[in-house]
Amino acid sequence: MSTFQIIALAVAAEAVTVILLFVATVFVQVRKSGPQTRRLHALWSELLPIALQGSRDATSRLRDSLRSRRARRVFHDFLDAELRHRSGYSPFSLRELSRSLGFTAWLEGRMRGSRNLVERAAAAKTLARLQEESARSVALKLLDSGDPAVVLAAGYAVAAFRDPSYLLPVFRAVYDRTPLTLHGAAELLSGFGKESCPVMLGLLQGVVRRLGEGRTSPSLDRQREVAEDDTAAQVVLIDLLAFFHYQPALPTLLALLDLTEDVEVTIHLVKALAKVGDYRAVSKLVELLEHSNWVVRSQSVRALAALGARVACPAIRVLREDGNLAVRTAAEDALRVLEVIPESQTAARLGGTESGPGPEQDLVGGGQVSHDQGD
Repeated sequence: MSTFQIIALAVAAEAVTVILLFVATVFVQVRKSGPQTRRLHALWSELLPIALQGSRDATSRLRDSLRSRRARRVFHDFLDAELRHRSGYSPFSLRELSRSLGFTAWLEGRMRGSRNLVERAAAAKTLARLQEESARSVALKLLDSGDPAVVLAAGYAVAAFRDPSYLLPVFRAVYDRTPLTLHGAAELLSGFGKESCPVMLGLLQGVVRRLGEGRTSPSLDRQREVAEDDTAAQVVLIDLLAFFHYQPALPTLLALLDLTEDVEVTIHLVKALAKVGDYRAVSKLVELLEHSNWVVRSQSVRALAALGARVACPAIRVLREDGNLAVRTAAEDALRVLEVIPESQTAARLGGTESGPGPEQDLVGGGQVSHDQGD
């Protein structure tokens, strides 16, 4: 073996040794960090409620536990979880505590100074949930990022301020540049709260107006308006209005149902009418029992059952012979619900003043629906 080969072998052996030592060190640190993190979480869970009650000793102990950079990072995750799950603490009391701990200043430093955009966005999201105005402008700028993780974090941050004027820009950002589903977009935008419903309704009314006039608007401002062929935006807006049970939306939902030719929008409108829970939707839903799409037929049946529309039983009975199994099953299920409702109760609802039994409150929809499924 030549001298060169011996040297090369020695260098390779040394490199392998260094790599193994590095892997071992990382492994040991990971094993150590788990128990350390759990101990910190247990300590903070104990001290946090006491500190929020005004205990100086608990606040001092919390501050002492945050002296290391690693502890502050772990506390960031801990605090974000508390804010996300609304664990009985007011965000305003948490904001005051975070300021007194000096943690707010640390978050603001990360938000403005970190080279890692994900870290900046994560800090902005937490600050926004604490209702710190310093995060608003930063979060809005981060919406333009090309990194999906940054856009999502920034979207949640902006939504935390509950300013309805930012609802559509946030939707555009997260839907255009992230893998977020329609259901995910609706869930994120629900953070704007019910006060955003008039804004969402206005956007849908614009769609209805243009469809009614029979014109298209290819030059619409996507940050302020919704195009007639923008299925994604319409579906999310419809789902959110239904989630908030926003009764003033009913005339617009019915008008859009008459005008739209998009099956996906139709399906979500039918589900929304069941959620809004107004009996005035019954006649249109009965018409849709003859729709060519099996999903529309089955969802219309379910909506009529949710509204308690016994008057629709004759039309629903016909669907027990439908060519699609899902429609037949929906018809049987609906009839079991509707046929036990007293006729007097149904008659009282025909004036449109009484709502049917409201379905469970959750987000309707949940993404694209396959429209070509057979038996």
